[in-house]
Formats: sequence, structure tokens, C-alpha cells
Amino acid sequence: MKIEIKDLIETEKIIKALSELPDYRKIEEKIEYMQRDVLFGVLCSMFAGNSEMIDMHNWLELNYNTQSFKVLIGKEKEEIKVPSYSTMRRMIINVNSTKMEELFRAYFIPKAALEEGGQLAIDGKMMNGSGREGEYQVKRNSGMLNVVETKSKIIIAHKEIGSKKSEIPSFQEILKMKFSDKPFLYTFDALNTQKEGLESIHQSGDRYLAKVKGNQKNLQKQIIETFEEEYKRDKNSIVQIKDKRESIEGNKWVKRETFVLTTNSCNIILFNTNFNHIKTIIKQIKYTTDKKGKETIKEHYLIANFSQTADFFQKAIKDHWICETYHYHKDMLTNEDDCKLSINPFGLSIFRTIVVNCIQLYLNEHKPQDKRLIMAKIYRSCRNNPYFLGKIDEFA
Repeated sequence: MKIEIKDLIETEKIIKALSELPDYRKIEEKIEYMQRDVLFGVLCSMFAGNSEMIDMHNWLELNYNTQSFKVLIGKEKEEIKVPSYSTMRRMIINVNSTKMEELFRAYFIPKAALEEGGQLAIDGKMMNGSGREGEYQVKRNSGMLNVVETKSKIIIAHKEIGSKKSEIPSFQEILKMKFSDKPFLYTFDALNTQKEGLESIHQSGDRYLAKVKGNQKNLQKQIIETFEEEYKRDKNSIVQIKDKRESIEGNKWVKRETFVLTTNSCNIILFNTNFNHIKTIIKQIKYTTDKKGKETIKEHYLIANFSQTADFFQKAIKDHWICETYHYHKDMLTNEDDCKLSINPFGLSIFRTIVVNCIQLYLNEHKPQDKRLIMAKIYRSCRNNPYFLGKIDEFA
């Protein structure tokens, strides 16, 4: 299997999007290298397996002035100069990440399987190479809040966050984004189980499945009491479902047991002054066994503003962790955490998301024909193909 760039992205559409980015350079007469061409070259180098900026520049030195690359950017009859490392780096750290994220959404939202009632999993990820500790200044790692469409398994939007504490206002801003006219199911972790967010989701006609932990102590206590009282009163009122088989997560065996207490009427299951639209309480027990046979048992409680089957809730909870799988791919395939960039790390992270999204979409399309196909195999095929940018005779 030898994958080419045209198999992964619509090159003309991507180049057009990059040309719409504002250029940070003000004096046009002194512009020697087109921002669009350099950034497209950086993107190609990331597909080819380069994660550090020095490696990206080495790739540009080898490929930037080749006929294959010049054909892709529409300059096949021109002699183009390779930008220096400092020029390339300045373009990366000065990229307009806000506009880049808008263009990212415009490209990938139509490619996602946005169906009515579809699930959008929202979770944060820190960029562990984005911090800096100097003699006079300490800069904490930056992060991003990702929106994953769980059926296609691609990120359709993200929002930069300065730290874990700033995730809540960023979550509110994501809820204002328009992905489609269809209603969605939003899933997220306990940090974002806040009155404003849940009210916004409910009022817009969407559904939520939210974790409840110690950050909402009164609500958590009320949920546990309501659930346990009902369980003692009538066990048959609570639907129970177990995983059919254990699964492997990391190097541990995991099995889950899910209990659902819901109401099929228009009434709510409990009343809380801040959360007045809870129709379902879900209790999940997670059994984790490590290599030594030691078992750990954890209980989690979730709430939802709708009623559904226990099978539905168990699948939705499991699908939410596609976010973590995506974060794993960004770290293991594109080595995001190893990249030391403290200035505008979000801009470069968007490029990494493009790479992982495109590989995932390729996997979605070809997995039915090749059951052994995995993300890492596709990525290796990009790196090891000398004709990744295309064969010259195809353009002749």
C-alpha cells in the first residue's frame, strides 16, 4: 500500500483555504515566499512523518522545489526558492489560528456523519510541549477543547484554552457554534457539568449526557440518594446491563455494569434548582483488572435530559472515550507532546488535527475492504512512499 497526498486530502481545496489566511507580513513588496505555499509544504511534511520543525524544514529542502510539489501548488513552470528555517518557523508561529480554525471547520464538518441525534463528544487535551520555564518567566502548557463526531471519529471543531480552568468558558463558546440544523447528543466530563452549559443545551433542543462528580457536591449527593432510595424501594424500576465481554484499555482489562433509572413521562426524575430537566440517572460501575490480577472498582454517576434504553446509554458512554483515542493518535502519530513550541502552539496543532482527521477518514473508507488496516499503517505508508506528492507522469 502506497498512499499519495491526493488520496488523503483535496489539495486544491486545502490550498485555497490556506490562501484565505491573513498574512502577518505588512510590506507586500518585501514578501519573497508565499505563506500559502510554505504552510502547505509544512502540512505535507507532517503527513510524511515529520513532527519537529527542524525536520519539517529538512523535508522542505528536499521537496519544495521538486516538480511534483510545484504541480500541486500550481507553479510547475516556475523556479521557487526554499524558505529558510527561520522564515518557515515565523510563518508557523504567526499563523492566524482563529481564522485557521474557521477554515478547518468549513472543510471537515461536511465530511462528518452529522445525523439527527448524533453524538458530539467534547473533551480537553493539553499540549505538553507548549510550556516554558525560564529564569524570569514560567509559561504553563496550553490546551484545546476538542469536539469529536463519534460516528466518523473525526474532530469537527476545537477551541484553544490557556489552562484547565479556562475550559468552562471555552465549552460555552463551543455550544454557540453552529454545526448543523439537526439536534445532537452532547457528552462531556464532569468539569463542564455547569448550570449555564446544560441549560443552553436543553433550551436549544439538544440532549446531554453529563458526568457528575465532586465539583457539584449537592447535586451528586441528591443523585446518589435518589438512586439508592429507588433501588431499595423497587429494584425492578432500574434497568441493568453488563458488558458482554471484557475490553482492553491500555494494559488493563475493563468491564462495565450500567444501571439506568429513568422516567418515560414528561416529569423529571428529581428536582434541583440549578438542574431542572433531569429525566434519567445513570450509575456505572467500572471493573479494572491489571496484569497482576488486581481489581479496582469505581462508581460513576451521570445525568441526562431525556429517556432512553440502557443499551443506548452504555454505548454513548463508551463512545465518548473516542476523544481519548483521538488524543492518543495525536501524541503517538504526530508526536504533539514532544514538539516544543510555546508561541501559538494551537496553530500548529490544527495542522496535526488535519493530518489525523484525514488518516481517520481514509481508514473509514477502506477498513471494510481491509480489516487489518489501522491508523499507524496508513501513516507509515505516507512516510515510506517516495511518490507521496504524486508521480510526474500523472501531471504530464
